[in-house]
Amino acid sequence: MSHFTTYVFTKTNDQEELDRLMLPYHEYECTGITDYCIHQDITAECQKDFDDTDEEDYNRLDPTAIEQFLEDDRGITNYYEEEPRKKPLNSYAVIKDGKLIAAYDFTNPNHKWDYYVPYSWQKSEYVDVDDDDESKAILKSKFDIAKYLKRAENKARDKFNLVKPHIKEGYITWKQAREQNADNIDKAREIYNGQASQVSLKNAIDSRTYFDLTFNCNTVDDIAIMNEEDYVKHVLRTAAPFWAMVNPEGEWIEAGHMGWWAVTWDEDEDFSKTWQEAWKKIPDDCYIWVCDCHT
Repeated sequence: MSHFTTYVFTKTNDQEELDRLMLPYHEYECTGITDYCIHQDITAECQKDFDDTDEEDYNRLDPTAIEQFLEDDRGITNYYEEEPRKKPLNSYAVIKDGKLIAAYDFTNPNHKWDYYVPYSWQKSEYVDVDDDDESKAILKSKFDIAKYLKRAENKARDKFNLVKPHIKEGYITWKQAREQNADNIDKAREIYNGQASQVSLKNAIDSRTYFDLTFNCNTVDDIAIMNEEDYVKHVLRTAAPFWAMVNPEGEWIEAGHMGWWAVTWDEDEDFSKTWQEAWKKIPDDCYIWVCDCHT
């Protein structure tokens, strides 16, 4: 599971419009909603996976073996001997004489969330709202985008100036430590964490701050090999007050694909440019919803 923030821009402050724009990105396997779902052909991969299983797990001579495999591996429980005239609104397979003819996964290929919750803007640093205002949609004009960008820049500079004085000559990045100890990750950790720069930094700041800085070792490593201006530009390339946004036309714009346990891929290395260009095209009289999305 993962949680990520999504800003959704609507032309009205009606939640029905929010839900309409978010619907194309639902995960059918959790929502049960059939809108935007298709039957994806997974025949080849199912056959390969079945062929790769151990004989002792599935007896190839048993005509029901492929059915058992598909149920265990894919959760498919609907079987036909020939293609049904009307496709069912679920995953299914065509099996004849114990042989897999076809298999289809019924899913929404564009899924991004399995549920989402819109929150009020009371705790936002970048929106000026009354303490008793629990509105879940605000005019875009109320969001201080300049304040956000300046604060992101200042945070980057603060991190740089906190870490840089502790970087000693001969600093070894985590990537270098791993390359030098490709077969021994424990040795790589010992060398990386034991170097004078890391020891100096750890002794100079509180444990929580040190953890926050080193949770992603790229933070310290980037600062070690960059000057201040290059580091600030590097941070701002991916800086955004959200992980994804949906514009009034329903386009999903994301920093990268979010998977389980905050594992991401296909990341936009210039996301700051991407989202700011999209932001500028949205009229100020549109509304913004801040949603906590789960996947």
